[in-house]
Amino acid sequence: MLRLARRPSDTIPGRAPARVRSRWPLAVLLVLSVSLVTLGPTSFPRIVDASCPAPKYMRDDDGDCIARGRLVVMTGEHSGGRTRADLERAIEPLGGRIETAVDLAGIYGVTFLGANTLAELDETEAALEALGFWVSRSYTLELT
Repeated sequence: MLRLARRPSDTIPGRAPARVRSRWPLAVLLVLSVSLVTLGPTSFPRIVDASCPAPKYMRDDDGDCIARGRLVVMTGEHSGGRTRADLERAIEPLGGRIETAVDLAGIYGVTFLGANTLAELDETEAALEALGFWVSRSYTLELT
């Protein structure tokens, strides 16, 4: 028995119903955008500039609150291979002492009792940098 050949209209599917787009992706994008705008700026540390309690802190040239007479000094690779012993020898004539230390990372918080003004702290910072140390100011931060 012979079979009938299929006609092309039998193999072509009919028109598919129109696809309805979901609104969920748009709603999720909207909620995410609103949350980033409202919560984002408050979730990062920022420099305390509302008040600078004396005598423990002072303002720098930019108006930021920094610890009075305190610098953060790094040794090791960042400072050309300098060690803690090198730092102690360098800060002794400047009247400094190590207050906090993270020896494994080579980061030290050094207080200079004679550096009560910003100009004196600048001179001390320049002297340490001239000796090859990496030096930064000790800024106060608050998490909000």
